[in-house]
Amino acid sequence: MSHVVVPHALTEVLLVRLQPGEDLLTDLEAALAEAGVRRASVVGAVASLRCLAIRNLQHVPPTGHGPIVAAMRVASVVEGPLEVVGLTGTVLPERDGPVTAHLHVLASVGDVPGVVRGGHLVPGSTVATTAEVTVLVLEGGGERVHDPRTGAAELSGWGPVASARAGRRPADHRAAGHGQHREQQPRR
Repeated sequence: MSHVVVPHALTEVLLVRLQPGEDLLTDLEAALAEAGVRRASVVGAVASLRCLAIRNLQHVPPTGHGPIVAAMRVASVVEGPLEVVGLTGTVLPERDGPVTAHLHVLASVGDVPGVVRGGHLVPGSTVATTAEVTVLVLEGGGERVHDPRTGAAELSGWGPVASARAGRRPADHRAAGHGQHREQQPRR
């Protein structure tokens, strides 16, 4: 089995606030594009939603491999109010295409205590009062490329930026002046 490992360096942390009525996915993508972000990791959010739009796998191919087709997925909209309790994923360019966010979300349902719904975030999740999203902006390569084994755009190892970094260890970027590094003094 081959694994895809793409080196990245953390360049900055962004906090993005979306306003009431905005779409959690598409307006987050727009805010990141406006900020010039091409590669990032979304690590969390504090948000309330009027509704949550998600997609989940109903089943995988019978052989355990092969493309996942639309009939294997189920989409749903959960009416709110909801509180986002988890949001994570990646932001990457698609080869010869736009930069897109691939996010998974968990949200508690307001009228049913203890019930949490989650899945792959799709357009249609409307912010109720606010959405504050924490984004780690990354320097490095990688892009999404159509993978015939899954039928989806998946992380591909070496894009144009990553190939320039080939062979460098993650800490090497500091020596090249791409980040600041300060030695920690022992606490007394």
